[in-house]
Amino acid sequence: PPVFMEPAKARAQIKLTLEGFLEETAQFIEAGEQEALPPVLAIAASAGSGKSTMTRKALAAFDLALFGGDVVFYTPTLALADEAATDFGGHVTRGRSATNPDTGEPMCNRSELAQKVGNAGLNVKATLCEKRLADGTTSLCPHFHSCAYLNQWNVLPDKPVVRFETHNYLTIGGDGSGRKPALRVIDESIWRQFTRVVDLQIDQWVRPRNPYVKGESKAAVDHATELAADASQAALDVLRALQNGSGPLSLPYSAEDYSGFAEAEVQPMTLRGDPTDSDDNLFAELARKEMDAAAMKRRRLWLILADCKERELTQTERLRLIVDTPLQGGGKADVIRITWLADLPHDVPVLLLDADATPKITKRIYPNARLESFTLKPNAEVIQLTDKTLSKATVLDRPAVNNSGNRREMAELVRAEVYRDSLTGNRGVLAIATKEIVEAIFKDAGHDIDSMGGNAQRALMMDT
Repeated sequence: PPVFMEPAKARAQIKLTLEGFLEETAQFIEAGEQEALPPVLAIAASAGSGKSTMTRKALAAFDLALFGGDVVFYTPTLALADEAATDFGGHVTRGRSATNPDTGEPMCNRSELAQKVGNAGLNVKATLCEKRLADGTTSLCPHFHSCAYLNQWNVLPDKPVVRFETHNYLTIGGDGSGRKPALRVIDESIWRQFTRVVDLQIDQWVRPRNPYVKGESKAAVDHATELAADASQAALDVLRALQNGSGPLSLPYSAEDYSGFAEAEVQPMTLRGDPTDSDDNLFAELARKEMDAAAMKRRRLWLILADCKERELTQTERLRLIVDTPLQGGGKADVIRITWLADLPHDVPVLLLDADATPKITKRIYPNARLESFTLKPNAEVIQLTDKTLSKATVLDRPAVNNSGNRREMAELVRAEVYRDSLTGNRGVLAIATKEIVEAIFKDAGHDIDSMGGNAQRALMMDT
């Protein structure tokens, strides 16, 4: 059973823990040991303990000059980042499509185009903002020097500051500020925010790979051609292993093989056009270019297999073959469902603030993390609500209305809670829904519910 603490005592200990970790971070930075893993602390404190507020107060009282870089505080939403920055007085990073509080317009003058470029899996900055050309010159967007998005960090001093951003920036390779981070603070919903689930249709998985040649030599061409052919064959082998139940980890490929196949999925990250081209021309090139939106899904599948091989696993639940899955645009298809944890940066010290953090969850994200738990004595009945309406009208299909996306969201919520529970003692998860909704979810997962009798249906639902 949990050991409950009086709120005042818990908050005093959280404060001391935070202050100690900031000192530890400063000492790590001062030591400058390049090979040492940056320290990671996870604070699991009950909701209402004030851990986020206390963290901001501890940062306000600390000499950030000891860090030599910014503290970046990550929140689930932009609204929460705004709220925290208002209380603290820090800077908020806003994305290209976010509203500029000074003008009411998007931060980027080409936000719609930027959104489409990003959705196509291309590098937005190198495609639309500044691009290094073959002749060594740099092509700049016509709005480059006046861009609210690119210039938002110019108001910051050279000395270290606290900046607030959404969780999204943890998984896209940086925020574009060019500023050096010294400490990352990740606030709340860590497990759920960074769990990814995507469906890869079978035809997208087995399609022949096109060689992506890096360089102009014959050796580079031969290597790319051979790698593409090997990846195409391996994809067929993986599918057969999923279909016959032997599992892809039974195949003779190594972790190095799978990592190489992942690289075979990489394609050019920019359009041929440069930032000075008109929006119409760039939109037209996007439409003409064969954008393989599934390439990054395929790459992720290979990386999961590489990770499993490195860890000498013999099976994985991160890859599952699901038959007759309803598609968003209508119809059904067999898919490989891919589940993974987003890759989070490990380059600087990290402070995790999450009431639900557990040793297994924390170690899965940051293997060297230290977990400190504080369970406050309850003095109220706490009911966790969601702002998503999951009624019959929004979950079950109706004429001309496909609600499979909402059903999938509901199923993934249950799946995430069951998995989290399996890491914390298998205490059980109670999920309540009407039989009609549960049947629809089971049909989405490929179960032939309609052909079963009532007892068989109930047995399947209770045992699955």
